Amino acid sequence: AVETQSTSVSLQWKEPAMPNGVIVHYHIDYKPITSRSGIDYTASGVEPQNCTGNISHSIPASVDTGPVLEWSLDRLLKATKYNFSIAATTEVGKGSSYSISVWTSEDVPEESPMEVTVESTTSSSIT
Repeated sequence: AVETQSTSVSLQWKEPAMPNGVIVHYHIDYKPITSRSGIDYTASGVEPQNCTGNISHSIPASVDTGPVLEWSLDRLLKATKYNFSIAATTEVGKGSSYSISVWTSEDVPEESPMEVTVESTTSSSIT
C-alpha cells in the first residue's frame, strides 16, 4: 500500500512468503521519473534539484517493537512520478525487488502570477 502527499510517500509491505533466511534489512531505491509540468527526467538528462540519480535507504527489518513493514520518505518533489523498488536482504544478500510507480500530489502554486498588466478601457472600468 502507498499513501502520498505533495512532498512525501509512505510505503507499506508484507514480509516475503519465502525469505530463505532471516531478513536483516529492506532496501528501498527511488528516483523521480517525470513531472506533471512535462519534465521527463529519464529522457532529458536533467536532474531535479537536490537529486543525483537513484536514492537508496537501507532499513532494519526489525526493531524492539517488532518487524518494520513501512517507511515514509519526505522532501520529495511535488506533482512528480517516482519509481520505487523494495527488496528484502538476508545475511547472504539482497533478494529480488518489487517495483511500483507513484505520483506525489499536486500542491498550491509556489509563486504568484507574473507580468500582470492593467489597461484602462473607460474612465470607470479596467481589464
